[in-house]
Amino acid sequence: MYRFVKYSIWSAIALACLCLGGCDSSSKKPLILPPELSTNEFVLRDKPHIIGEASISFLPVEGTQKEVLSKHQDERNKLLPDTSTYKNFHPGYSALLNGQDIVATYYETPSITTAMGTFYKGYVEVSQEEKVLYTIQTGDSTPASSLRGLWTYDNHWVLEVVHAAEKKGLFQSETDFDLVGDVILDGISLNQQQKYQETFGFQLMNGKPFFFFKRLGHIGISYNGKEIPLEYTQLPHYLCCSGAAFNPKIAENMVSFFAQRNETWYYVEIGIFE
Repeated sequence: MYRFVKYSIWSAIALACLCLGGCDSSSKKPLILPPELSTNEFVLRDKPHIIGEASISFLPVEGTQKEVLSKHQDERNKLLPDTSTYKNFHPGYSALLNGQDIVATYYETPSITTAMGTFYKGYVEVSQEEKVLYTIQTGDSTPASSLRGLWTYDNHWVLEVVHAAEKKGLFQSETDFDLVGDVILDGISLNQQQKYQETFGFQLMNGKPFFFFKRLGHIGISYNGKEIPLEYTQLPHYLCCSGAAFNPKIAENMVSFFAQRNETWYYVEIGIFE
């Protein structure tokens, strides 16, 4: 069973947040971090913005963007492939569990047919050989896949899906979606088990489970079963098209992302740095 240990950010024995530049007073609350995990948080002067098609420009309070990005450039360049951006590219994932392949596959079924066409609902199925281990409904079909990944570690399997609910704008052509991430461990939704509003951005960092969670409107991280409350109020993710440049960038042993704490924006790098 996955065991969570909740850390108090007010602990007198906590480690200070490791800021390489310009942390404001709200980011200096002490955090208990596992000894191998580092978090580097940089205060920005304003919200980062997209330049060109997929690049982001940001202005740190201290130093320059080039200086900030240079420190862990090599680690950040070890990006993992993102095959879930468009569902037609990769409808399924596979991993090895107890010597046998385990497979997650995204499916769609017709939901309703109107004069505008046929609308679909999605679901994800996890199977091993001929046995179905788990099925979860993911809601309305979207341009991006609701299946975000499948992983195995220490005889556990982990699935990340996105629940999508379509919302219409003023005109019929204006369609948007409410997207909620859900990390599933061995068939149990961590959203439900831990009373999270959302879980997203799962990865294995140094072979240990890492993901973001949102509870009571605030976003933190979980690493190897331990909650670390970073108290962000916004962290862009699951964005598509040009906005995808704001999504967290997952590498072998780190993740970089943009986040907001109240009115202040940050560029953050969390990982196992040698």
